[in-house]
Amino acid sequence: MSGSLCVRVESDAAVVAERLRDLPSDLVRGPFQHPAWIAAWLDAHAPSPPSMVLATISSDDGRLVFALPLMLDTRAGLPCWTALDDGVADYNAPMIADAFRPSPTEMRRLWGLVVEQLPGGDLLFLEKMPARIGDRRNPMLDLDGVAASRFRRHPLSLGGGIEVARARYLHGRTVARKRRKLARHGALDYVELSGAAAVASLERLMGWRERRYDTRPILVDFYRRVLLAGDLGRLGMLRLDGEEIAGCFGIVDGGVLRLLVIAFDGRFSGWSPGLLAVDAAIGWTGSGWPDFA
Repeated sequence: MSGSLCVRVESDAAVVAERLRDLPSDLVRGPFQHPAWIAAWLDAHAPSPPSMVLATISSDDGRLVFALPLMLDTRAGLPCWTALDDGVADYNAPMIADAFRPSPTEMRRLWGLVVEQLPGGDLLFLEKMPARIGDRRNPMLDLDGVAASRFRRHPLSLGGGIEVARARYLHGRTVARKRRKLARHGALDYVELSGAAAVASLERLMGWRERRYDTRPILVDFYRRVLLAGDLGRLGMLRLDGEEIAGCFGIVDGGVLRLLVIAFDGRFSGWSPGLLAVDAAIGWTGSGWPDFA
């Protein structure tokens, strides 16, 4: 107990999973803590999830004001508590109530109580922690030892219109030239898919990716579940005469499209189809969304 706040770390995996599925809807969350994202992650790892804990802070009336799930992973051969994301999330952050506004001193004290209760593990490693959660400053920035991330985001504002946005990113002329050359071989179009209608195209996209990178089956299943969970997951496919040749998978939340996977059919590599698919996604985003990341 710290003042009127109670810190607890739940370590029973079944209880953690149940609580994660039933967190209060008014918690301020980042896009990678969206209920559909968390549920898809849990379902993809069932029935044998990794060791998990849920660190919570509650007010004296029992209301949850802070929640941070962690999983036990291995780093440099050492057991390590880290974010519940398998390395695929762009941002990892706690979920907080709007009323949770601790001072830096109080946040450090509360976090010390969390660390004291963590079972096992040799390291606690949190990376890709955003500066803000929704429109709120992330209170974990006040912890000791916080350092700038080695990861960098690449946002693109579309507020000035798509052509203005295209002028801001590199290779704009190259993209236009590649598009013209590829269009000589057939009709190019870009379709945006979601839900069950996107599953077959997602598996094709991940198959292209697997030929270049190591893609774990659980990752394909996870992304499939994100697509089937509702409007969070989106898939865009670039087609030549109706044949899919490249695509992008991402999530839409808070007026922003965040790309997670880009892949293409290697037969068309001479025309940079992945770059063309990204440009097409920016074009689609610019017609209905203010930002792209």
